[in-house]
Amino acid sequence: MVLRVISRSNGGCAGGDAKNRAAHSHEGGEELESLWQPEQSRQRTSVEQVLLERGQITEEQLDQARKVKEQTPGKSLAQILQTMNAATETDLVSAQAHTLGIPFETLQKVEIDTEVYTLLPADYIRKNLVLPLRFEDSVLVVGMTDPSNVFLYDEVKRKARREVKVVACAGADILRASELMSAGIESSEKVDEILKDVKEEDVQLLKEEPDDNQDLAKAGSESPIIRFVNYLIADAIKQGASDIHIEPKEKPSRSATESMASCSRR
Repeated sequence: MVLRVISRSNGGCAGGDAKNRAAHSHEGGEELESLWQPEQSRQRTSVEQVLLERGQITEEQLDQARKVKEQTPGKSLAQILQTMNAATETDLVSAQAHTLGIPFETLQKVEIDTEVYTLLPADYIRKNLVLPLRFEDSVLVVGMTDPSNVFLYDEVKRKARREVKVVACAGADILRASELMSAGIESSEKVDEILKDVKEEDVQLLKEEPDDNQDLAKAGSESPIIRFVNYLIADAIKQGASDIHIEPKEKPSRSATESMASCSRR
């Protein structure tokens, strides 16, 4: 804002000074009005409006939610709509992402990189519902249930020591993915512990011979290879997996089941 100071001589009658002050006050007001024009604030579509436009809630459900909110001021309309089962968490987070102009993603098909996942502690991920997904160039992409939480955004940047890009994800998806990723890491650690005892002489090609149950039982309790295979099968059954995949690498192999967490964009 620019203010213009006008000096006047003391000559003339008081009435003339009053008229001059009034005239210049009016003139100054016109000048200030021409110098300072507030921008029109952009109207952001509300989450409820997005849900209505998408046909995910009805006007009647929204009216009912507003009446409930009058009696429970501590809750948001979004929380009330979810409690009423009028909209799912996925519906609400997707609608919020739309109002903020950020992508919404569901965790379904693309495997989450283990190294990226471990940039944040598992307990922190589950408590704050924020999940490292992947790198895009050098930028860490994280899924958040509340992408408007700037304090959490800054904290994630400090913890991961990376530039961060936020996408919106449902909290249930983040929890499920975190459990599967943590289980996969734990399985890999157990496999590595078993395989560290494997020596080259433990792997041999033997000719087929009649079964000896006693020898098999003894071998099963001693051989790291057999303990490894038994563990893979038992762990797959525990996770309800349909397949077991063993991926050979320069370092100890990593196994994965069909139930691994994944990510598909929408």
